[in-house]
Amino acid sequence: MVERIAVGLLLAALWLGIWLSPILLTMAAACLMVWGWQGADYLVANILMVLMLAAGIGLVPACWLSERVRKGPGLLTLHGWLMNNRELNKPGSRPLL
Repeated sequence: MVERIAVGLLLAALWLGIWLSPILLTMAAACLMVWGWQGADYLVANILMVLMLAAGIGLVPACWLSERVRKGPGLLTLHGWLMNNRELNKPGSRPLL
């Protein structure tokens, strides 16, 4: 019983991470673009509009990515590939002696 709850929570967290990553990336990029083009005062005054518009735009790739993962390799297989990636698991740079 407890294992099923733990597995369900883990899967929900992984799906949420897959689904939210394009949305959060789009929101961050939109804030940086608005800040660069219009300035900080405009961004502060219209932050809600910028974030909602960016979230709406980021929803399309988020749905596409989550559906592609669901139909393709599957959630746990995808995260297994990410965890076994050599570039992501490299140790930090070592100082030259």
